Amino acid sequence: MFEALIRKDLRICRMSLVAGVVLLIGPYGMATVMVMNLPLWTEATPTSAWAVLLGWGSFFSVMCSQPTLAMISGSIIAAERGDRSAEFLAYLPPARHQILQSKFTVLAGTAIVIYGVNLSIRLFANVLAGDTNGVEALTGDLPSMTYVAAVGVVAVGVGWCSSAAFSDAGPAVALAFAAPLIVLSVLNLIEYLTGWPGEFYYERIYFGSCVGVGVITFAIGTLYFLQRIEP
Repeated sequence: MFEALIRKDLRICRMSLVAGVVLLIGPYGMATVMVMNLPLWTEATPTSAWAVLLGWGSFFSVMCSQPTLAMISGSIIAAERGDRSAEFLAYLPPARHQILQSKFTVLAGTAIVIYGVNLSIRLFANVLAGDTNGVEALTGDLPSMTYVAAVGVVAVGVGWCSSAAFSDAGPAVALAFAAPLIVLSVLNLIEYLTGWPGEFYYERIYFGSCVGVGVITFAIGTLYFLQRIEP
């Protein structure tokens, strides 16, 4: 029964998953073009050049792939309610928690693939670089993957909560994409009114707030789905 639920949720998210595969692989082509036009490509050893290429590619791949999680979280519950298939599912044997577990499995599996692939490639790039620090030198000004993941957490949490509450996937996905900007706007307003958190702590407060809001909204969406009377 659980495998059937997984297959159903994969069908619901098939367009998002196809887009996710393209966004996962495509940035490596972009990184190839960028790195091959740098002096490093001709001046460094092939090993160092490939290390930088893979390091850049892994970062941009995570950046580009994360919207897939927002699309899935915002549509995986609401899409069934929109096409009325949730009502049909309510008459079948699976319990509400089993339905939710299937959807969470698809979402978590997608996140594991995105970060598993890119972190493994990043680790391999660091091994190739050895003591040259070429990867760190050229990617040091980019945000860390931890910060990128924090933005993904708030997008997923808000998308999941909205999907549990709405009957249309469109607004839920839109809120998932807007969530990081909403948190940023609220923090800017607080700083304007109170002067807190200030420039020194701003970055950590923002990304910490993203994680906090994401976890809280994800929990709210889960509880709401499990307790709501309607399918």
